[in-house]
Amino acid sequence: MKKLDYFLTAAVLSIAVLSGCSAGTNTGNSTVQNESSISQTEASGTQEGKVITDCAIVEYVQLANTLQALTESADWIAKVQVQSVSAAPSSTYTRITPEVLETYRGDYAGQTLCLTDCILPYPDTPAYKNTDCREYGDDTAMYYYDHAGNYLPQEGDILLFFGTLRDDNYWEVNDYQGMFLLQDGKYSNLALGYGKELLADDLKTLSGAEVTEIPETFSRTENGYTYTFQNRNAQTVSVPEQVLIDAIQAF
Repeated sequence: MKKLDYFLTAAVLSIAVLSGCSAGTNTGNSTVQNESSISQTEASGTQEGKVITDCAIVEYVQLANTLQALTESADWIAKVQVQSVSAAPSSTYTRITPEVLETYRGDYAGQTLCLTDCILPYPDTPAYKNTDCREYGDDTAMYYYDHAGNYLPQEGDILLFFGTLRDDNYWEVNDYQGMFLLQDGKYSNLALGYGKELLADDLKTLSGAEVTEIPETFSRTENGYTYTFQNRNAQTVSVPEQVLIDAIQAF
């Protein structure tokens, strides 16, 4: 079901499918790359920038269907505040430097937190160096590798992070299930689509949990350009902070 969901999302986003130009590097995954060309505007003092989207279609063979399963599969669980965010050079994942506020499972010794999605300047990507693809972007374009539909954190965000230890870093459990953003006293995972995931259904059973709408797009402004990116899901589940923490600690 997850694979079908991702295929449909990629089809909706696609404006032009570019054969032979995909920058995705995950073995066994196929990608659909498309170009969102957005008109320029001067009203806000910025110009709308061009976005190159590489949308992965991934078939997950093992996902957590319950909060208990998610908790038990994590090597480390903690509440963190994001200190800095960067895309790995010439690669397609995001690195987060956290300040650990509270630890609920495992140990932390300065590891970087890693997500499989990323946003980085298009000239920094392998695709830009392929002359057959150069026409689809320019030096000001932004590249969005949408591997799992993750929310991409910004400095100052508060997260609940479920990590798997790999290569001396903590990677988000199951690529997208293990990162929750704290907003207005509630945690939600924007990659976890309600009505599509058994884990979302399980979270909905917690006291005070509710279904919340996900904005269709999110934007970033950089160097005088505003870039607009698509979100994959329409709804997710938000859970009061203490309710979610109490449930995790009860397992």
